[in-house]
Amino acid sequence: MTRTRTEALASAETNKDFGAVFTPAHIAQCLVRWAIRSPGNAVLDPGAGQGAFFIASFERLKELGASTEAASQQLCGVELQKEHFERLMENVRTSIGTAFPHLRHANLFQEEFPPLDAVIGNPPYVIRARLADINEAA
Repeated sequence: MTRTRTEALASAETNKDFGAVFTPAHIAQCLVRWAIRSPGNAVLDPGAGQGAFFIASFERLKELGASTEAASQQLCGVELQKEHFERLMENVRTSIGTAFPHLRHANLFQEEFPPLDAVIGNPPYVIRARLADINEAA
């Protein structure tokens, strides 16, 4: 998909509004190795973005001995921005190729999750003044 310059700039503004900062895969892998200690850990990526932490978490669970099916059930992820979620799904299909029943295009604060052992990710860096109504985001 090729975007125009205007679309790219609009996307950059949206990313800035929501505090989107994408983490390089090697940093996500390092943090996930620290956070996920057991093949049975249930993990949440609350702002899954384009999937760096989500994919690294799946790989870590597999490395620790989880089956593909178990790992896909243990991972929860949420992404609010439609464009990011679409890219996330594309990246997950390309990298992993399995279904994740707890991967959602949704508002984190309106979702329920099973008990978790780890919450991983890169928190959004939002400037409150950029949000039109902070209460609408929740």
